Amino acid sequence: MKKFCFVTARFHPMIGGTELLAKSILEFVGDNTEDIEITIVTQPCIDRKDYLHKIQEISFAEKDKFNSLIKESNFDLCVFLCDLHTPYLNYYEFGCQKNLCILNLDETTYNNIDSWNLRGGIEVLKKFDLCTTFTKGGIANRFLEEHSIKNTYIPNFARDVLKTKNDKDYKKLLFNNDNTTILYNGAFEVRKNQHNILLRIAESEKLQNYNWIFIGAQPSREYLKYCDDLVKTQGLDKVVKFLKPTTNTEILDKLYQSVDLLMLTSIAEGLPLVLLEAISAGLPWVATPVGGIRGVLGKTKTGIVLDKIDFDKEDIEIALSDIHNIDKEKIKSVWQESFNREKVCKMHLEAFQGLLNE
Repeated sequence: MKKFCFVTARFHPMIGGTELLAKSILEFVGDNTEDIEITIVTQPCIDRKDYLHKIQEISFAEKDKFNSLIKESNFDLCVFLCDLHTPYLNYYEFGCQKNLCILNLDETTYNNIDSWNLRGGIEVLKKFDLCTTFTKGGIANRFLEEHSIKNTYIPNFARDVLKTKNDKDYKKLLFNNDNTTILYNGAFEVRKNQHNILLRIAESEKLQNYNWIFIGAQPSREYLKYCDDLVKTQGLDKVVKFLKPTTNTEILDKLYQSVDLLMLTSIAEGLPLVLLEAISAGLPWVATPVGGIRGVLGKTKTGIVLDKIDFDKEDIEIALSDIHNIDKEKIKSVWQESFNREKVCKMHLEAFQGLLNE
């Protein structure tokens, strides 16, 4: 019986892409291997009903308990899915035979390594047998290569959103026209940069000829109010609609099926789940050149990568006018070939088995 330990800061699958990836990898490992016992170490859980594996709840403050559990359990493999600032990573004492880190690192963390006192995590990462990242030529790879840390690329994944069925057509429900409709799906927080695109819409008559739908989970109430006030003060109520924050996949997936393209103009990202979901639905996208967007998704020719993060209205106007050059017939096939659940999880399982067989 092989014993795996999976360490993650949060393990509630409806929170976001990282949690969905963690849950899917573990389910895939359990379904495709025999004689493996899986233990999850995470902070106290929100809801246990969807979990198939043994959960060990340990808060970030319980350093000794964390390391004692891992050492005494004699795990064959320990897999961390974390950011550089995750406390588990920074005080890990390597009590397992083999150790792998799936590193999720975006520009915000990278730019604050010194001010956030994260240098200790770099020395810990050097002791892992292998690090993997979601990005190719992106911020995480750059960081690891700067510190001579062995790493390999394994992408994030998205479910097939076209499998979700319901009767709603959000475009028809929200707008009384046939204008091109753009979805902006991202948590309402400064990093996701919704306010910037709202300001560009206010400045541009061309951008006001599109329909805009904004939705996102885990909102910062203050930031959401700021964005809502922008819409009202700029008189954008007819072209911009905010939907209630939700993690309901039936609603989110039907949105992808109702709109014409996705936009994401974040100032920091890894490999965004929402872009992969759009690709699975055959939707083109426009996004800023952060995280793995240029190095991974830009090369797929499924969308348009803006030249800069501090874009102006002309940048958005040009991107939207060029979107018709994207071959929509090939978009979903890119998802099927590279970013679907089975292929991505298989790559992770092969990485795990490769370490165990060394």
